[in-house]
Parts: sequence; C-alpha cells; structure tokens
Amino acid sequence: MMDWAPIVIGVFTMVLLVVVAVWVLRSLFRAPLGGTERAIWLLIILAFPLFGALIWLSWGQDSVARRAPRPRD
Repeated sequence: MMDWAPIVIGVFTMVLLVVVAVWVLRSLFRAPLGGTERAIWLLIILAFPLFGALIWLSWGQDSVARRAPRPRD
C-alpha cells in the first residue's frame, strides 16, 4: 500500500515554490528599472534562488522605491 503523505507534502512544496517564484519575478518586472539593471537582478535571482530572491525583496525593492520620483499631488 502506498503512503500518500510524502506525495502530498511534495506536491504542496512544489506549488508553494512556483507561487513564490512567480511573486518574486512579478515584483521584479513591475519595478521601474532599466534593462541592464533588471537583467543584473534577474541573474542574481537565478544564480542564487533563495538568497537572491530574499535580497531583492528586502533590499532591492527598497532601493528602487527610494530613488523613484514621487508623484506630485
């Protein structure tokens, strides 16, 4: 008889990884970056998936937001 718990955990983990990858890449491509800068960030994220994504989400987005011009009211 087959044990279903490892299969369910594996499928859940894979789905979670895909969701996180889409979230990180979506935030990268929505950021107001130039082509070269976006390519560098993409290479960092692809070369170091866990650390690159964490660095982008914590430091990269913040640095882009700080230098982006503020909308005028």
